[in-house]
Amino acid sequence: MACGALVPGPPVQRPVFLTSVATGEVRLVREDCGGRPRQWLDEQTLVIETSGAGLNAFLALDTRDGSQRPLLSSMTHRLANPRVSPNRRWLAFDTATPGGSLSVAVARVDGGAALEETEWISVAPSASHPFWSRDGHVLYNLPTTPSVDIRNRVAARRFDPPSGRVEGEAFPIVNLTEVIVPAMVSSAAPLAAPDQIIFVLGNFRGDIWIRDI
Repeated sequence: MACGALVPGPPVQRPVFLTSVATGEVRLVREDCGGRPRQWLDEQTLVIETSGAGLNAFLALDTRDGSQRPLLSSMTHRLANPRVSPNRRWLAFDTATPGGSLSVAVARVDGGAALEETEWISVAPSASHPFWSRDGHVLYNLPTTPSVDIRNRVAARRFDPPSGRVEGEAFPIVNLTEVIVPAMVSSAAPLAAPDQIIFVLGNFRGDIWIRDI
């Protein structure tokens, strides 16, 4: 299991650790990777989401020797919430220009080098927090309704993993009525299990009480 930490500075450091689930042994991978581990790219490589100056980049961290290499970056867009496809060939993520609306895009990552923005595949405008179906043929997302900070819908597009083509129109999956997804919380993207979707949910409803005094 990989985990990150925040060490106050100056300078602020973001180390990454590996913990053995079997033995509990903890190993430091890198003293400062500049961000948070988000998902495994393969059995030895972590996707790191870095932050700085309002723009983000994704790095690949080799857990064997602690070395890093660029995976995906942008000089004009904020990047967040990376999700690796089940076949490890594609990376879905949020993208937005500073002050602009969120959208979901996909880029190929099995070539080992950072891709140009012209090679990104647009999947869903006015949406974020992508997550894959278990077979990689459907890419889910959270439309930015009712607001950017809280969401009550899940939509999806069909995706062809071999070609990278997005197929058909977006279609609705779930409409939440009693609770919402708190998108302002880091790593709030749901997970798709074989027969269910697992959410981080929040209940922001309030009650009004009348008391006889």
